[in-house]
Amino acid sequence: MKRACLIAQRLVVLGLLAIGAPLASHADPYAAGQPLDDGRIAAVTAAAMRFIPPHSLFETSAAQLALWGLRGLTALDPRLVTRLAGKPGSGRVVMDFSGAQLLVYSAPKQADATGWGRVVAAITRGAWKVSARLRNAATAGILASIFDEMFAHFDPYTRYVPPEQARLDRIARAGRAGPGLDVVERHGVFVVVRLDPRGPAAQAGVRLGDTLLAIDDRSLEHSDVAAVHALLAGPRDSTVVLTVRAPGQHSRTLIVARSSAPPTTVFTRRLGQFLVVRIQGFSNDTASRLSQDLIRAMNGPNPPHGVVLDLRGNRGGVLSSAVDAAAALIGHGVVARTDGRDPAARRILRANGHDLARGLPVAVLVDGNTASAAEVFAAALADNDRAVVIGTDTLGKGLVQTVERMPDGGELFLTWSRILAPRGWPLQDLGVVPQICTSLGPGAITDQLEALRHGTDPMLAAAIAARAARPPLPPLKALALRGPCPAAIGHGGEVAAATALLADIPAYQAALLPPVPTASLR
Repeated sequence: MKRACLIAQRLVVLGLLAIGAPLASHADPYAAGQPLDDGRIAAVTAAAMRFIPPHSLFETSAAQLALWGLRGLTALDPRLVTRLAGKPGSGRVVMDFSGAQLLVYSAPKQADATGWGRVVAAITRGAWKVSARLRNAATAGILASIFDEMFAHFDPYTRYVPPEQARLDRIARAGRAGPGLDVVERHGVFVVVRLDPRGPAAQAGVRLGDTLLAIDDRSLEHSDVAAVHALLAGPRDSTVVLTVRAPGQHSRTLIVARSSAPPTTVFTRRLGQFLVVRIQGFSNDTASRLSQDLIRAMNGPNPPHGVVLDLRGNRGGVLSSAVDAAAALIGHGVVARTDGRDPAARRILRANGHDLARGLPVAVLVDGNTASAAEVFAAALADNDRAVVIGTDTLGKGLVQTVERMPDGGELFLTWSRILAPRGWPLQDLGVVPQICTSLGPGAITDQLEALRHGTDPMLAAAIAARAARPPLPPLKALALRGPCPAAIGHGGEVAAATALLADIPAYQAALLPPVPTASLR
């Protein structure tokens, strides 16, 4: 199976259900002032209620999802209240308006997604007739509110993405080429905040902090970030004309090629006898670049005595790349597991490589902004006794989503598995509890290093307690386990602590996690 399968995403394209009249190719069915498209509401909600129950992390049903979703009408107009009288399959679904009964429908059976989709659409149609608030929301707003209420019972990453945004997202996932920059909107203008130093935009003269004024002579006034990214993207090797302005300077026009090369994420430098590798994210080539830099350093005239891997601020990226990057230091072993109710969501992610650092001591720097695939990488090295994690508690993003195409062209992102570290503890909400904590002040760092020199690890109890946690982990329990080392933004103290630790092998050995039976890591 290809490594890309490890991302645990599936994209299923459903045929458009024959509900409702066909739409003109240039009409926006969701625009305000358009008639209600209840056929589309029936098709989309039914598809969601059919897909979610067998794939969700927790047990639910089409009936429960429908009743949650109908609260979205109440969110738009509090005078509309839906209730279930009796039980699914034998009871009734009742909608009241201003306290008086408005609509009554037979309740479909618990698992009848198609039937519940029709009920949701029928109730919406009846509510539309009496509520100006629903008519102002239009079909798009109603669908968004239905899914908002439905997914309020799920995690923050389960969501419905409307058709146009989903189209842009699919373009991004398909890897359409771009000039190698990212922008954010600040006070009504678009500012370059990320620039691939090897990318075409940087080579053409774009600089961090530049304001992007126009794309192909099209002014960006009244645009949004999604529209800007869509204009930047295009076929590989095509060109785009960018009008940019540096602070305090005149605007300039640059012709920039589009390239599909992944951004630079690995930056390596020497700090005395140590190799310091900054990993800003996990793109498709992060693992290969890390491997190349390790090989180059180890085969150079002055091999390092230790390796510092800086993951502070790393928000994650491609999971399979993080697995391969871990393999460059672990060699062989379990990197992580994914676990869910759906058998297809259960995987063991294994390292299959060589320790390119040849057993050198390794320190991994993390902070409160270290997330997702970066947490997987840090946890794997710590749990396999290959590194000491230094910093603060990480973000705690350890859920994997699957993607389902909806009949309207939108997409449903559903969390279907949780990521477990090699020793079995969940990354979600808990994050990685470091072995050396840097968020308690410089004095505490000094005290920890001194204790380690004497063979005692002040963070050992907290690190072991966190790794004994098992899912599902109640939020209050996760907060308690994170308490000994509160999440914070990284600072220069992490690098100094890492080099001090790597220079003292007995202290480094004392900071490693106690070993566990090999069988538990298989």
